Amino acid sequence: MIRIHAIQTGIVQVKRAFIRGSVQAGGMLPFLGQLFTDSQTLDLPVYAWVIEHPEGVIVVDTGEIAATKINWITQSRFAIQPEEEIGPQLARLHITNRDIRQVVLTHWHGDHIGGREYFQAARVYLSETEYRYARQFPTRMLVPFPADYHPQPLAFQPEPVGPFTHSFPL
Repeated sequence: MIRIHAIQTGIVQVKRAFIRGSVQAGGMLPFLGQLFTDSQTLDLPVYAWVIEHPEGVIVVDTGEIAATKINWITQSRFAIQPEEEIGPQLARLHITNRDIRQVVLTHWHGDHIGGREYFQAARVYLSETEYRYARQFPTRMLVPFPADYHPQPLAFQPEPVGPFTHSFPL
């Protein structure tokens, strides 16, 4: 039996400019200017996903932790209580660190990797693209890559898999 849990690890309040724009659209300086001058915000839930699988528990993203209050670069503010962190929520589900087979990080943003401290013994995976992104400047300065943290780069195959390997007539 497979069970999937959506675990909300708090709220992040983001500037609407963060949602609307991107660095690629006009460059870093205009993007940062929009973030610092925009007064409209949007509250978004921060989620982690837990998949109870016969071969072991898989955690997808780790949410954020209560100690994080603001990301000065993106002007994002976090509202997270200690009991909302992924560790205490896993305990309420009676899932221990020994149960967790692997952690898959979708990307290297604080609200997706902040709870990584709860998974010191698990195998951690991160796409090759995100791994390179996390290790390069300026990302490694903005979201530090801890020296003792060793996610395994995960190579995605460009070919379709499973039911997507066949073409269907339209």
